[in-house]
Amino acid sequence: MTPIEAAFAGGLFLNPLHSGFIYVDWLEDHNLEDFSAFVRSKKDDEFWVCHELEVGPYRVDFVLAAKCPETGAPVFVAVECDGHEWHERTKEQAARDKARDRELALRGLTVLRFTGSEIFEKPTVCAMQAISVLYSRTWAVSDAVHLRGAANV
Repeated sequence: MTPIEAAFAGGLFLNPLHSGFIYVDWLEDHNLEDFSAFVRSKKDDEFWVCHELEVGPYRVDFVLAAKCPETGAPVFVAVECDGHEWHERTKEQAARDKARDRELALRGLTVLRFTGSEIFEKPTVCAMQAISVLYSRTWAVSDAVHLRGAANV
């Protein structure tokens, strides 16, 4: 785990909103399909974090997950902790990150990127923003199910 990732992880677990989180970090190969099956098998009111999750050809720094209470479908938020050395210094780096974000979105993940400076200065604020996006996406899926059901009445 890089120092930036460690700071973000610390922000997650020192955050007052984290009380439902269970940290998942497999030592064996872990990918989105396995994590999705894992989330589907758990209770609706729990949330999970996986570090270094394989999503297609990429490894994502953190993936926060919850299960939609209406459908049982997993909802994912990818968190990328961007150190200045590897991100946004050149046009090529920026283009690579944008292409990666689009690929992750196509696979159903909402992508959040935080700079190293943001994370080091306010790790709990960054974590709270990621948790808030996860909560909002989880309930947005649930609300969409209710709206579809209401339209069919």
